[in-house]
Amino acid sequence: MVGLIDQLKVHMNTPRDVPSAWLDEGELHVSDAVCDTRIAPMPANDLWCCRKLYGLTGAATDRLIETSGKAASSPAASDTPTNDRSHRPRSLYAYLRHGRTHPAREPLRESVATSVVTRLCFDGSRFECDATRARQVVLPTPLLSTASMQGLMVLPRFSGHVLELDLCASWGDDPAAALQRLCRRAVAAARIGPSLVCLSDRRPRENVVPVHALAATGAVHEQLVAAGLRGQCHILVDTGTAFDAHHLACLIACGATAVCPWLAWQTLGHLVDEGRVRAEGGFAGVLRDYRQRMLDGFLKILAGTGVATASGYRGTRLFEVERLADEVIELCFAGARSGPGDVGFAELLADSRQRVAEAWQAPVDR
Repeated sequence: MVGLIDQLKVHMNTPRDVPSAWLDEGELHVSDAVCDTRIAPMPANDLWCCRKLYGLTGAATDRLIETSGKAASSPAASDTPTNDRSHRPRSLYAYLRHGRTHPAREPLRESVATSVVTRLCFDGSRFECDATRARQVVLPTPLLSTASMQGLMVLPRFSGHVLELDLCASWGDDPAAALQRLCRRAVAAARIGPSLVCLSDRRPRENVVPVHALAATGAVHEQLVAAGLRGQCHILVDTGTAFDAHHLACLIACGATAVCPWLAWQTLGHLVDEGRVRAEGGFAGVLRDYRQRMLDGFLKILAGTGVATASGYRGTRLFEVERLADEVIELCFAGARSGPGDVGFAELLADSRQRVAEAWQAPVDR
């Protein structure tokens, strides 16, 4: 036994330089095609139903137009609590607040000291050093276009290791049980080998309550960590619920590796066709401006927490949870700061049912 331990010590302490050829061959850079691809538009009625279901109406649409055309919305504005006396369904993101623990950086210093580059790589054996350890996919940002998301999932190196979980499927009327079933599917995929887990709410169904992408991301991340498999799995979130910097930061803080705000892309395309949004370069310019301002707002949130990179912010839970009950926090936001709360899964389910009921009503003023 002593001899084996000595051999392990020698093996672990032996310097092993990774050849640069491994890094050159193993790195795959995925360019984001958001500015080069015209998104296939959804039918107008279907788009309007999705916007009502995921809350991209009224003031949210105004913020989307502002972000894509003029200036990014302030992260502090996203943290403003909604009116508790309102009878409108409240978004799950509204229960999370990003605190500021560090002074804001100057714009030039912020651009130099921070990075949104995202790398998809998997943990390997500590006792082996070969070319497979250097394999990784490099994304310029964690904010993906629809084309980039689809291209990422069909890469040969991920062939046979992609699990897409449809959040709009019939997972049952118990949100906690539905989340646990999602987690079991993700953990089972990670046990087989390195994998990509895509949480998607792109296909809503009438009279079916979808699982919220933020709750699913937090729960899946927590269960993978508990099983010791988080390093073998990356979580991609394809969601219509995210359309501002606060939403993007919440998803990444809950464990998402990359986010595709598909409904925001579709809505911007529709607004461009209507002439309500304009930018230099036409449709591509609108998407480019929107993405840049989303990332600027995300970096401001990171600067306020003292984190410099998007990868470093992933799974940190550096936010404060307000009014959510312990049952929700333990399953979806474990480790986050929180106070007493009275909003449990039953109340969240009631809000979701109200959104579903309103989404498929006859279209009115849009």
